[in-house]
Amino acid sequence: MSRPRHRRRQPDAPSPHSPARPAPHQVLLVDEDPRVAEQLSTALGDATCRLRRAGTLAEARRAVDAGRVDLMLMAAHLPDGSALPWAEQLRRRQPGLRAILLTDQPSVDQAVAAMRAGAADMLIKPLDLALANQRVQQVLAEGQNDRRMYRRVHRLRRICRRLNAARIEISRQVDVLCSDLIGAYRELAEQVQHVVKGGEFAQVAAGELDLEKLLRKTLEYLLEQAGPTNAAVFLPATMDEYSLGGYINYDWSAASPEVLLAQLADVVAPKVAERPGVTHITDDRTLRGWAGGEADCLAGCHLAAACCRDGQEPLAVIVLFRKADDPFQPKLLDTLESISTMLGEYLGRIIRIHHRHKPGPEYGSAA
Repeated sequence: MSRPRHRRRQPDAPSPHSPARPAPHQVLLVDEDPRVAEQLSTALGDATCRLRRAGTLAEARRAVDAGRVDLMLMAAHLPDGSALPWAEQLRRRQPGLRAILLTDQPSVDQAVAAMRAGAADMLIKPLDLALANQRVQQVLAEGQNDRRMYRRVHRLRRICRRLNAARIEISRQVDVLCSDLIGAYRELAEQVQHVVKGGEFAQVAAGELDLEKLLRKTLEYLLEQAGPTNAAVFLPATMDEYSLGGYINYDWSAASPEVLLAQLADVVAPKVAERPGVTHITDDRTLRGWAGGEADCLAGCHLAAACCRDGQEPLAVIVLFRKADDPFQPKLLDTLESISTMLGEYLGRIIRIHHRHKPGPEYGSAA
């Protein structure tokens, strides 16, 4: 009968959820006496500390440059100089690095110099092993807490920089948004102004089916909005010719306005009919470039004109002009644009009603 085989039990694998064992503290002993290293090894006889030894200051520098050091135990006197000035430099570069001074001849001056250099404690030789272990563990815990606080402060500073950058970006976006809102508010205010002006003009001219009365009411309304000004309305006679529909004489010669009106009808009205929106001219140079020498009658004046269309067909041209010392305000230009649009619609309605009531060929032959 065969005996059952006993398998060798394998050691349990570490659980992935078990806490990782902390790395041992790196302790550097800077002392030329090897017996001190033996004493400290006995005092720190656990796995939480790893002790290294340097006999001179030069060896200690190389050891610090080669790897991490959490605590230095330094002799007060070394063969190549004092370690306190170097310890003070290290404390400034590495805030988490702690130091303990080892001395066999303690004095008040030495203790003061050690504190100024940043030493956390001072141990007296020969070492009391229990006291040395207690002091080393205490200083290591303080250094670990300092390094934790330093990392936290560094992380908070990094977060603050990110928050500040986000704040600057949000401020920039808010500025852009405010600018957009201001622009939208201005556009809305302009549209509301157009609606208000359009409503006022509609109350004056809406429902008027007599052409002469409509033109008179239009000129009277423009005069109320612009103040004293010269104004004229021209109606298309043929394809490229315009005739006078009505005018207001403010400061041109009352004896012979026919010449000026003829130049406006022949030169200005056709050119205004070719352009969309409001034509606004404020200097003679622009006027000559636009109308040539045929509009010299308007020299020294500001001109504001607009074409009144029904769809794409020009049905009237409004021309306002007066001396340059009394320029037209932007609000009047907006009003002129609104009125020209509405007047074109009203004129188109009058024309359609007139043609609708006019008898056609069949109706006339039957009569």
